[in-house]
Amino acid sequence: MKTRHLVGLLCVGGLVASLAVGCSSDPGEETGTGGGGTTTTTFPMTTTPSTPTTSSGGTTSTTSSSGAPDESTSCADAVALEEFDNMAGGKTWGGDGIVNPAKDADFFTFEATEGAWYWLQTVANADDDPAMIDTVITLFNGDGTQKIAEVDDSFPRASTDRELFIRIPATGKYCIKVWEFSDWANQEPIEGDPTFAYEVMAVPIDTQIYTGFNEDAGSNDTTGTAQVLTFNTGDSGMIGGNFFGLLETGTDVDVYKITTPADTVTLNVYFTPWGPEGFGSTGGPGVVNLLAADGTTVVAQLDYQQGSDGISQVPVSANTDYFVEVKRPNANVGANDFYFFKFFTGDATGQNPQETNDAANSAHTAAEVATAGMSNNPATTLHFLGGTIPAGDTDWWTVPSAFPAGSEVVVACSSWRAGSGVGDMTVELFEDPAGSADVTDTELETVDLLWSNNSSPNSTPTKNAWALKAQGTPYLKISSTKANASGATSTHYLCGFHLTTP
Repeated sequence: MKTRHLVGLLCVGGLVASLAVGCSSDPGEETGTGGGGTTTTTFPMTTTPSTPTTSSGGTTSTTSSSGAPDESTSCADAVALEEFDNMAGGKTWGGDGIVNPAKDADFFTFEATEGAWYWLQTVANADDDPAMIDTVITLFNGDGTQKIAEVDDSFPRASTDRELFIRIPATGKYCIKVWEFSDWANQEPIEGDPTFAYEVMAVPIDTQIYTGFNEDAGSNDTTGTAQVLTFNTGDSGMIGGNFFGLLETGTDVDVYKITTPADTVTLNVYFTPWGPEGFGSTGGPGVVNLLAADGTTVVAQLDYQQGSDGISQVPVSANTDYFVEVKRPNANVGANDFYFFKFFTGDATGQNPQETNDAANSAHTAAEVATAGMSNNPATTLHFLGGTIPAGDTDWWTVPSAFPAGSEVVVACSSWRAGSGVGDMTVELFEDPAGSADVTDTELETVDLLWSNNSSPNSTPTKNAWALKAQGTPYLKISSTKANASGATSTHYLCGFHLTTP
């Protein structure tokens, strides 16, 4: 029997959040803004299905033509995935395909049992090469009449390879559609090519085999009975893993305990989106709290029902206990009301570069200079930044070099929607910092702050990208008039400030 290698990364951010943090973004989704990669953390453990398990412990990708071939055009003639042993000692059902010509889509089936947790993945373009395939996974019932889930990213956003975590709603056959992002997003030119090869896999998650996967034990309703999360240790000594469960009716609460390792400065908890346009949950949880060691102080908070990616880069202390408290919403929202979250800690290298002089940078004359980096588009320069904005605070940022007139400025910022207690972060763009703002936007609980000329089915900008009217160095002003809007004590924010020359 053949063996499958399985590939996975953890990275801070979804589509919008990935533009605000040092993480790669999809060149098909956000032209000219991708490729940061500064907060990507690899967890090369041999007992998780989402990482490769070569004898040397390094990463590897699979070879093509090692499973069920691409021969299908719909769920009606879908190819059954073949069973394999994976290197972690579990089972994988896998197949291969090529998206060619343009508008081609391939279909595969597998059998699964109600209540089982599954991890679906494509492996094709882990390095985000814009010349290679950019896959999308859509999951249907067996005959293709009902869409159950759909993803166009890895989770959180790390590459153009896709992964989908789902609790199987009913015993039976399921159909996977694999297609190209340009086709899914209807972005011309729609792509297809003889080199657009990929592998697709369906892996039943066995928490007894795969470390770092934690299923709700059912008796973890308080901080006193919190479920201690198992985890994988990454390449920098940081930890990461997954936790998932099915909230019962009524007032069920699930509480998990994380102890941060040495050198930790941030903690992240990322949420899979719900519904058939997400990971298939019929509703998902309500408020998610990050609690301090006392079990009472709310460090960070998000309402899952508002559609945020998750709690991002929350400042925390090393060697300290924290609790993640998952509550169900006020109403019962569905029969398959599951959640699936990823968590990981970060050291200083996994955090957006922070403000260094919070007193002085309240004036544009002492604006902080954001670190510059190149993306996979040589015309684009990426700038990532972060800090804190307690009530009444103002932070000014600029870039280290001038850009020509007509340069496109893309901005993405998160505070409230990163779990911070700040509820009114306002971001302003200035070409002349002594004059009036050229663009002004305020983050809402329900809407990501994104200035861009591109959109996709899961990303709607709040403002257009700004085109510089004259050559110069643009400035960002970030401010707040209130803190603890949600009851959370954190006042952190994170932004991406990306410029593309014409």
